Amino acid sequence: MKNMGISERFKRAFKGKIKERVNLKNYSYMHTGGYAEQLFLPATIEDLKLLHEEFNSVDIIGNGSNVLFKGNIDRIAVISDIFNSTISVVEDTITASAGISLPHVARVAYENALSGMEELIGIPGTIGGAIRMNAGAYGKTIFGLLKNITVFNMKSGEITNLNMSELKPTYRDGGFDEDNIVIEAELKLTREDRNYMLNRMINFSINRRMRQPMGGYSLGSIFKNPKQYPAGWLIETCGLKGKRIGGAFVSQKHANFIINDGTATSKDILDLIDLIRTRVAEKFNVELELEIVLL
Repeated sequence: MKNMGISERFKRAFKGKIKERVNLKNYSYMHTGGYAEQLFLPATIEDLKLLHEEFNSVDIIGNGSNVLFKGNIDRIAVISDIFNSTISVVEDTITASAGISLPHVARVAYENALSGMEELIGIPGTIGGAIRMNAGAYGKTIFGLLKNITVFNMKSGEITNLNMSELKPTYRDGGFDEDNIVIEAELKLTREDRNYMLNRMINFSINRRMRQPMGGYSLGSIFKNPKQYPAGWLIETCGLKGKRIGGAFVSQKHANFIINDGTATSKDILDLIDLIRTRVAEKFNVELELEIVLL
């Protein structure tokens, strides 16, 4: 490991918590990973500034819904608890802290008869994570609803509102600077009848339950969908549904999901990912691109 020393100045000024030798499986929906020598739970934006000043490099995650830890990590910061306290509604606009879950924002939208979030109610990530990856479902993406994004830049230490017209989000990529951490977002929605919204949410939820596995540890879709065909179809056509390596297996319900039965290691999952990529490339000459984040 690298020199893991922390200055006395940092220890005095840091308001959050510092943990040592932390099992990373508790910070990933896949429930695998090695250990973090140091794990930081910042309490304020000032804590983020301190992290930048103290260390040249710190991996930063939210609630871990799309993160697979490959092994051990020197240091990591979990920021979902900083930005999970504020959500407000003014006319047709919802303003939400980045750490608030997408389903919770969708429920608040429904309670206020504001339509636009119904398709996204089943996505387990946070607002910040959804913006980072331009999350979407059933043809709807989070960027289609955004009115404003407030970010904290880890390098400059400044809080700014991004110019939405300059952003160029693409499929599963928000398209902005990696140094920018989303801290708040405004979503512009549309007034709608709540019964109509409820029916839509129920239909989307039923469809999701029919098509996607609900049990076990999972990160959702492992691969982005190529332009030619859905990733799940490519994997299924290669005969890989149910394929298992150790405690990790390809879902029988949706082939773009890898499930940890509770005994898998990160190596099991990475080996299965490599096998899937190889088989799809051999059969279809298509290179599958990861939708999840590897750390």
